[in-house]
Amino acid sequence: MTDLGIQVMVEPPKANNPNSLSTQTVNNIKQILNTIVRTSISDNQGQELAANAINQKTSVTVGKFNGKMRAQTQQSSHLWYYIIGGIVLVLVILLIVWLLRRRMAAEAAADAAESVEDIPRIEDLNQTLDNVTPEVKKYQDLEKMAKQRPDEFVKLLRSWVSDD
Repeated sequence: MTDLGIQVMVEPPKANNPNSLSTQTVNNIKQILNTIVRTSISDNQGQELAANAINQKTSVTVGKFNGKMRAQTQQSSHLWYYIIGGIVLVLVILLIVWLLRRRMAAEAAADAAESVEDIPRIEDLNQTLDNVTPEVKKYQDLEKMAKQRPDEFVKLLRSWVSDD
């Protein structure tokens, strides 16, 4: 590389006031640029350039640009797509969970109904007890009669004894 010149324009912190950027900051930037030029080029004999020659190849100016960039509103329109997509995703997940729970509840109810059918019912037990022999049935009727109407039971016993 035989020649190099660097010009830099810096916008101050307060765009309307060029003095809001300190001279120390401008000098620091110029020193960085001078170092770049010094390490990048040399004179015809391969020797480093003099400080005066290097200062002529760098320039730092302070001026107003167009101010700070404003955020674009188009990005917010993309945000709505993400929000709507997220809501739809949550609704789909909730629908799947609801369907799975409903299916599990139906299966549990069917299992419970099957297990209840396996257990003998009290009416069935009473019928099997009632299906006893006629002698046992007569004996039970006599016991019931003795408890409820003892005077008639006594008359019945006397009639049986007198028949024998």
